[in-house]
Amino acid sequence: WTYVTNMNSSTGQSWQVPGSATVSGTADIEVPAGNFADCYRVEYTAMGSSAPGLIEWWAEDFGVCVLMVDYSNYTGIETRALESYSMD
Repeated sequence: WTYVTNMNSSTGQSWQVPGSATVSGTADIEVPAGNFADCYRVEYTAMGSSAPGLIEWWAEDFGVCVLMVDYSNYTGIETRALESYSMD
């Protein structure tokens, strides 16, 4: 699918970045919150880029993103992993 991200700078400038997202497969993912089987790997690529800037792994049974790797962060690669969850 395609999407548009609205960007805003600290100087008040704003612009839009179009991109596309693709489900590229599934994988078993282990994070501090536990093991999640058959997570969907979703790759987000900005238009004009040859590689994904963001990759997320989604656990279908829980409807949450359990792991995210952001390659487009200005300070370097940022990884976020699910620490805990509750089904309450």
